[in-house]
Amino acid sequence: MLPPAGTKSATTTGNHHPTNPQPAPGHRHFGDQLSTDPEAQRFYADWHDVARNSVAGFRFGHGEAPDDPRIQQVLDELLDRSPEFARLWTTHDARGKALESKRFHHHDVGPITLTMQTFDVRSTPGQALVVYHAAPGTPSSQALTLLGTLAATVREES
Repeated sequence: MLPPAGTKSATTTGNHHPTNPQPAPGHRHFGDQLSTDPEAQRFYADWHDVARNSVAGFRFGHGEAPDDPRIQQVLDELLDRSPEFARLWTTHDARGKALESKRFHHHDVGPITLTMQTFDVRSTPGQALVVYHAAPGTPSSQALTLLGTLAATVREES
């Protein structure tokens, strides 16, 4: 199912996020940033839910490739660096991404609520297209438009 017509949307690939596209300096990947950066707790209005779902998603991926050295390296790093990740890891929740709503507090445009949908990329097993969108006519839709404008302005000035 695609977002409704007139919906503002953003897409993301890999470990990047549509409203914060690069890991913060000093963080190698999204899991590290989410688990160890205090700013992540301010950025994600529902940080505990995001953390719980991210750890469950990581466990799901780990279950599909338990002998992958990169996955094991990241797991060891997160277990060592983040007591919260380690606590969530012991719950043994494992699941992929689902249709859900996420709330953010972006430092430039304020609060944003986006619906996230995930689509499997059939030609590339293990890859997914993640689409975030705001309902038309909402403050979140306006904030997403403003965020796009700000990003375009920064690119033009570079």
